[in-house]
Amino acid sequence: MQSTEGTSYDNDGFSFERKDIRIMTHIRRTLIVLTATITAALSIFAGPASAESQPAHRVVGAPQANCEFLDFTQPDVPMHQKPKLDAPVVGHGSPGDCFLPFWAAAGDPVWCPEYDKYLDDWYEGWNVRTGQYGFVNFCFI
Repeated sequence: MQSTEGTSYDNDGFSFERKDIRIMTHIRRTLIVLTATITAALSIFAGPASAESQPAHRVVGAPQANCEFLDFTQPDVPMHQKPKLDAPVVGHGSPGDCFLPFWAAAGDPVWCPEYDKYLDDWYEGWNVRTGQYGFVNFCFI
């Protein structure tokens, strides 16, 4: 260990003050990565919020002529709590409401005349106009 005018150095030539800054920076970065990892893990394992914890059906905007996202293909499309036809309906969507998908999930098949077949794929997402969150079959988006 050397000492030059009040500054102490260790064997690798770095001052103790610089080493302290490097250690603190490393700790800070580690904590940021750890926090981000825990947050991501909790959001994955927690899943979607239950219908009871979601706000009631509310209008947050007017219907739009052009949606940035997807849109409902017909009026009063039911949004379900789960991708099942017998699951509780948590809201409705209509053309112009816009739909922001979050996940795709397999669920109950629904006859889709547009494709002339049953579709068992559902989107999980938000009705942009009302703020309601739920599942909608691909046929209606």
